Amino acid sequence: MAGQKILYVCFEFSQLVSCELALLEMGYDVTTVLGTDGVLGLSLEVDFSKVLLGDGAVEDRQYAKQWLDGNYPDIPVVDMCDLHIEF
Repeated sequence: MAGQKILYVCFEFSQLVSCELALLEMGYDVTTVLGTDGVLGLSLEVDFSKVLLGDGAVEDRQYAKQWLDGNYPDIPVVDMCDLHIEF
């Protein structure tokens, strides 16, 4: 996993820095955008290996996932709410 180029979509501004730093410490090459507007405003010409959707309103995450799946079907979208991470 280390070194993978990922897009992190943060829906909770208060979690942006801590989550991005955690991903960087795990060795990911991270590009972070804030919310659905960030996803829609980003040009995905960069070849991301996956997209991580942060915690937020279900409707926002579902909309972002549907839009990404429809526009970039080859990039896996992972909802971080479904991950169980132990420290």
